[in-house]
Amino acid sequence: MLDASEAAAALANFGWCWDQETDPSERNKILRLIFEQVTVDDGRIVTVTPRDAFLPNFQFGQEGRGKARERRDSNPRPPA
Repeated sequence: MLDASEAAAALANFGWCWDQETDPSERNKILRLIFEQVTVDDGRIVTVTPRDAFLPNFQFGQEGRGKARERRDSNPRPPA
């Protein structure tokens, strides 16, 4: 099992590893090392549950943890 510093090092190289590995089954293995659970809706990742060693790298915005966040419009328009 990885400790937190090993997990941080693995995440630092994640982009390079992801780019190098194009086989979907191998990419799935990479994600399974990092996440316990990934929820996909309509082909988009909507939630992730990191494994314990990776959790410190994903702890931000904890004040809203457990509450659904309203999705903002990625292309806001001025009022008509």
